[in-house]
Amino acid sequence: MPAVTDEAYSMQTDSPLMTLEQTAEFLNLTESQVKSIISSENALRAQGDSEEVSFPYIVVQNEIYVSQIGLISWLEGATRERRIY
Repeated sequence: MPAVTDEAYSMQTDSPLMTLEQTAEFLNLTESQVKSIISSENALRAQGDSEEVSFPYIVVQNEIYVSQIGLISWLEGATRERRIY
């Protein structure tokens, strides 16, 4: 299990899922940038080019929700691999 900062842990205990807005705020990005990451990873996965951990989201009634625990794991992998979106 990846190391989790105190701030990240305190966020995790609130709710296991975040809205797109909360995710953008957590990552210090815009909602548009988060959607762009999701689109990029979906395109790579559709082509079979992606073996790394995918952006951890689900869609419920057309709303995107992101797993907080999965997001931390994804972020560690994305930064370690220096992915470009």
